[in-house]
Amino acid sequence: MKKLKNIKPRWFVFICILIFLALGFDSRLQVTYYRLVSPKISQPIRLALITDLHSSNYGKNQIQILEVLEKEGPDVILLGGDIFDDELSDRKTLELLSGLGKFNHTYYVSGNHEIWSNRYDQMLEHLRQQNVVVLSGNSSRVDVRGQSITISGIDDPEYFQKYDTSESLLDQLEDIKGKQISTDFQVLLAHRPELIDTYQKYGFDLVLSGHAHGGQWRVPYLVNGVFAPNQGFLPKYAGGLYEVENSHFIVSRGLAKESTRVPRFFNRPEIIIVDLVNP
Repeated sequence: MKKLKNIKPRWFVFICILIFLALGFDSRLQVTYYRLVSPKISQPIRLALITDLHSSNYGKNQIQILEVLEKEGPDVILLGGDIFDDELSDRKTLELLSGLGKFNHTYYVSGNHEIWSNRYDQMLEHLRQQNVVVLSGNSSRVDVRGQSITISGIDDPEYFQKYDTSESLLDQLEDIKGKQISTDFQVLLAHRPELIDTYQKYGFDLVLSGHAHGGQWRVPYLVNGVFAPNQGFLPKYAGGLYEVENSHFIVSRGLAKESTRVPRFFNRPEIIIVDLVNP
């Protein structure tokens, strides 16, 4: 009897540890929803944000991602950088792009790994072949159900060091600001979240980013990310919705799996759905 009493608590602890680890390393795709209210919106508009795929595998022909998009029916799809990877094959990204061909209004901005790849020109060609609009310091006015919103995008900072030393991120933001239509809801797509203090000076209603990978390891309700590139330990902007000055700021935890050297923990890969609605 004495032995049984000692064994039961040990098994209970062991089972609890297994459950904790199973939950922590759960890598199933998650859909995260945000609802933003603005007087600039007269009819609901749905955005889908996909970041940091890093050529990861989400089933045959990326069916897991495409099924989410088909179910959610976004009006605009935004690819927030590092959709390709600098080390992994482009195959899974090309499968996704092929599937995105059926959707209208798909936009892309560069991420640091795409710039590092030495294949960036080739990647841009793949994007354009699938009618993805590449935003590089410019804007596109999108008409949805009789109303317009403006989608702007800037390059990753690495771009200016490798491809265009005559221009800077600030130059791109200034160019965008000079062409803004004040009555439109203004969206900025920018890969790096740590630069939000710069972005918010330019009058955007919504800024969308990735790059931080959710801080890689998270502790629910306690720590929203342990480490993120360019932010370091306990990053301020690892993932979620933030309010900065008069604008909303959303950081996606992204979709990276195979390319990460440290596995995600309590940090499921995500696609973000943003509903823009009238008050």
